Amino acid sequence: MKRFIEKAAARISQLEPQVIQDILDNQQKELGMLDSLLDLVERGLVILSRDLSVIYTNRIVNSLMPVRPRYQVPSSKASKFIADADVLTYLKDFASQDTYTNSEKEFTFDTLGSLKTVVIRLILTDKLLESKSVILMCLTDVTQARKDSAKLRRNESLAAMTTMAAGVAHEIKNPLASISIYLQLLAQDLDEKGSIDPDTARKYIGIMSSQLDRLDSIVVDFLFAVRPMDSKLKLQDINPLLISLEEFVHPDLEQKGIELVLQLDKRAPKLLLDQNLLNQALLNLIYNAQQTLEEKQAAIPGFKGQITLSSKFSGNHVEIIVSDNGMGISKANQTKIFEPYYTTKAKGTGLGLTVFFKVIKEHNGEVGLISEEGEGTSFTVTLPVPQSERMRLEANNG
Repeated sequence: MKRFIEKAAARISQLEPQVIQDILDNQQKELGMLDSLLDLVERGLVILSRDLSVIYTNRIVNSLMPVRPRYQVPSSKASKFIADADVLTYLKDFASQDTYTNSEKEFTFDTLGSLKTVVIRLILTDKLLESKSVILMCLTDVTQARKDSAKLRRNESLAAMTTMAAGVAHEIKNPLASISIYLQLLAQDLDEKGSIDPDTARKYIGIMSSQLDRLDSIVVDFLFAVRPMDSKLKLQDINPLLISLEEFVHPDLEQKGIELVLQLDKRAPKLLLDQNLLNQALLNLIYNAQQTLEEKQAAIPGFKGQITLSSKFSGNHVEIIVSDNGMGISKANQTKIFEPYYTTKAKGTGLGLTVFFKVIKEHNGEVGLISEEGEGTSFTVTLPVPQSERMRLEANNG
């Protein structure tokens, strides 16, 4: 049809009025059909000129973001159409760029008393109108997706809490049993002798006191593991965090004869991170690696322990890898180490890796483990590259 219109336009002076009218009627029908189709699309679509005049908008836009009443399309300026100040600022900032990079941002709107979460993506394109470039605004309602994701996290947290609650019940039995035994011994001495030897009393009280400390430790660790994490994810570089982590642990590792090797991928893009939480999670891995290396150094004279901390950019993900050449983990234990209250350490509570796993999940990441008993262990944390960074990389490589 397009080619036919072009040919007709080339010799319009030679056409009969009725033919011209038929062509216009057909074009009107096609445009009406296109409008109807675009109104059925679940995503909002707005086309704006470079000076932010509204060229086109489909119907669903009105239900996705606040718009002003009685606007006219085409001809209205964006400020006469968009009623939300944050969206308008976002659009103006995009239009004022010297070099254009596709952009994406999430907004929350109060529509008819309910909150709606909408992702707005801005694209500069010259493929819609041949004569000039335009800004395409795409609006996607992600309210239900966010609710489903939050529900899934709540269910996972509830399941984890149930498992850990069972672990607490199991863990507190031994300290309580020990306290009960020594209270009975105290009562027995009083009944039989009428008094208690001071040294014996101090011994019993000391044991009971240590068991109470053990109970306190179990409860504190449990509360830390199950409480909601107040994560504040911000777009930032991962490599400076790893450099800072290396600088923090280096003196202690050096003193213990353990080498820390830092291998950073300079191509790594920015990620959504809570620096404090992720720092604590990775620090936990490094301390675990340090302990296994100290065990191996004690068992094998002259052994040189090494920890490798690295970042690796891989497609839509960035991998953070913590490796050591320590004692390794047996195949049987590899399936248990993330379980609450499982530990191979004499004084461990078994919640360190549980909390670590929870932090990584808070970052929408995944954890991988490769270990060979007697050879060493490698933990791989895989974190997703945000959509905005992926688009930036695509534009730069474009």
